[in-house]
Amino acid sequence: MGGGGGVIVNQISDKEICPERAQRAEGSLIASDRDFYPEEHRDEGPLRRKNRRHRSSPGDGSLLVSRATPVLPVPNSSKLSGNTDHYPRLPLFMYPELMLEEKDFQRKADAAFEDLKKRLLILGDEHGFDVEGETGKLEVIFEEPAEAKFVISPNTPVREIWISALSTSFKLGWNDSRNSFVLEKTGEDLYAVMGRVISQQLGAPVNL
Repeated sequence: MGGGGGVIVNQISDKEICPERAQRAEGSLIASDRDFYPEEHRDEGPLRRKNRRHRSSPGDGSLLVSRATPVLPVPNSSKLSGNTDHYPRLPLFMYPELMLEEKDFQRKADAAFEDLKKRLLILGDEHGFDVEGETGKLEVIFEEPAEAKFVISPNTPVREIWISALSTSFKLGWNDSRNSFVLEKTGEDLYAVMGRVISQQLGAPVNL
């Protein structure tokens, strides 16, 4: 309590007043704790606080103020230490870690195409289909039992060999451990994939 005719500002609990305004009582100016706390902390229950009192000399008619100073929550130490586990992880697109150099890919693709063409020519003589093209693109052309054309071509930017056959696109990437171009979905190499689609087209099993 102050003397000398000073006006006293009393601190009262949240339950005693309306949270959105200050009320005046006889001879006293009453302010709610809620007036001094951020809105997001008002309903969290009692908070630790330290009262600051700013007083002027009694008897001069000035106000005696009691103000609640909020103590804000201290951030978790893991956040301060640089731990970012609480942040969402966004998926990122990246090229394959061990992508072949362009010249290395072209060399391997050229060798695969040359060997594949030799095998297809032999198989074509046995089953009556034609093989056209060179290392840049091979075409397997069927007239029986139904007309169809399979296209095999390298896709250098993504380092893959693509096969277009039976209304489907097969994309084969280089596999170091098998020293061959492999269809990742099935584990088949270039010759196995071609043998499968030609067998389906002819209606009879063939092997390359």
